[in-house]
Amino acid sequence: EATEVDQLPPDHETHEAAELPRVPCHIFLPVVPAARVIGKGGASIKAIREQSGASLRVLQKELPQEMQRREDRVAVITGEAQQVQEAIAGVLERVFDRSGLPEQAEGSLRERDYIVEVLVPEKSGS
Repeated sequence: EATEVDQLPPDHETHEAAELPRVPCHIFLPVVPAARVIGKGGASIKAIREQSGASLRVLQKELPQEMQRREDRVAVITGEAQQVQEAIAGVLERVFDRSGLPEQAEGSLRERDYIVEVLVPEKSGS
């Protein structure tokens, strides 16, 4: 007698992963960290896209006037759950990167904290 596991198709895990919904993520960033995510000539954002396989855009002019006045930017990441997770890691790595600052920089500048807001849709939490 076949068990429930025996009745699953051999590619069950792959098949199940292919049916996972695309997961959106929005990360609110101040201007300077957003610029680091984009990188010179778009190099950083391109690398994050290639490494993660996720879609990544940093919204600026598309944002409401209020957010533009506050100089906020929004990183929009979409893709499968694993791709989004890798892209988030790439974005945060650049947000918190202090390698470009000189060693003699003021301590408050080198160790400055950033608050990063991440919005996760309620449906993706289940």
